[in-house]
Amino acid sequence: MKCWVTTGAGKVISLPTVVKWTFNYGAGTPCDSYEVTCLWDMGQELELADACRFYAEHEGERVFTGVVDEYACV
Repeated sequence: MKCWVTTGAGKVISLPTVVKWTFNYGAGTPCDSYEVTCLWDMGQELELADACRFYAEHEGERVFTGVVDEYACV
């Protein structure tokens, strides 16, 4: 699976290998949400600061598009 985010200025940032996906569906807050966990090298956190969209492709086909509300590097 190939994953990346884009910034408001149109910069594309490829993400490293995803190790965990979490999807939440329902009527809570937020009503629908997703979380993606990947291994990220220290010092690259600022690259994600302007991320606004997330995309995932599998075998050349887009399988998910989402809005980036927040991110955390831990």
